[in-house]
Amino acid sequence: MTTMAKPLREGNLKFCLDLYNELKTGEENLFFSPYSISAVMSMVLLGSRKNTAKQLKKGLGFSDVRDSNLHKEVAKILAGVKTAERFVNLKVVNKLFPEATFSLETKFTKKCKKFYDATIDSQDFMGNAENARQYINSWVQENTMGKIKNILPQGSLNSHTRLVLANAVCFQGKWKGQFKVEETTRANFFVKPGKTVSVDMMFRSGYYEYTEDMDLKAQLVELPYRGRGVSMVIVLPEDKFGLAELEKKINAGWILKMINQFSSEEVKLKVPKMKLEQEFDLVDALKKLGINDVFDNGSANLKGISPQKGLYVSKVAHKAFIEVDEEGTEAAAATAAALMGSCWLPPKKKKRVTCDHPFMFFLMREPTQTALFCGRLSSV
Repeated sequence: MTTMAKPLREGNLKFCLDLYNELKTGEENLFFSPYSISAVMSMVLLGSRKNTAKQLKKGLGFSDVRDSNLHKEVAKILAGVKTAERFVNLKVVNKLFPEATFSLETKFTKKCKKFYDATIDSQDFMGNAENARQYINSWVQENTMGKIKNILPQGSLNSHTRLVLANAVCFQGKWKGQFKVEETTRANFFVKPGKTVSVDMMFRSGYYEYTEDMDLKAQLVELPYRGRGVSMVIVLPEDKFGLAELEKKINAGWILKMINQFSSEEVKLKVPKMKLEQEFDLVDALKKLGINDVFDNGSANLKGISPQKGLYVSKVAHKAFIEVDEEGTEAAAATAAALMGSCWLPPKKKKRVTCDHPFMFFLMREPTQTALFCGRLSSV
């Protein structure tokens, strides 16, 4: 069992929620992989120096992790995720795509392999950037079961590209307790006051890990997948239109506290079927988290990656996909950074969790409590 220091667990979730708050817009759906993004930017951090490293460390939520242990601790996240590969259909890969003539620091490539299991695949960006782009896109597509296509759009790489760092994470899991198709019915989903949409609402009654916060008026329920170590955690506001207010009040510590006080309860659960796909260029969102220098040609200090001057990150492309139905969940994401009891008790009343209005959700890897994916369903 992989153990992970509390500062890193909280930092990982803090980054997840910080990014969630920067990426959400109005009442739109949202889905992304904080794990995938953190993996790529952590490899950049590995080769960063001085203020560039300081900003990355803080923005990624690692401020309370000692520098000497940082990448060893971050590697435990990857180790914990990879352990789950034996029990569920979960795949995680990291790769570096340097320009063939570009000189990478040996220490950097060795540490990328040691801590992030990242392999190297040199490309001819100077001679044919378009071929290199298509090659990287094919690699991502292949490693996400065909779900993430064209992660790098046309024109995103050119002859000045020196290095692309890529991560792909793909998950396909069946519910431990599956929903019966015949129990799925059409039902209303309340998007906002005065607006409802008709959805396929799944139903199952059974025992789930459950807790609630009476003060914040929120219910949390955990839906485990077969195998071991991955589950979906739903955070549902009691008020039909209370998600925006709940989002303002919760933080990483609250999420971990609530998860740690889960207890088995009999729950009547209703969850809509959903299918989300989103893509982002994360540069602006990461800048809002205080990560600035690494994106600036004049300020970036990436001497740990290469002695070449003027190296900086020009793009952080991210795509994510999720589909949830009666059998289970299929999810994928990719990120590419281009550098340019003992006594009788009366029976408890069944809890009702009816997800017929906007809610947050996480796909979590236990026991590291790593958020592999995160999102909100605001409309279907």
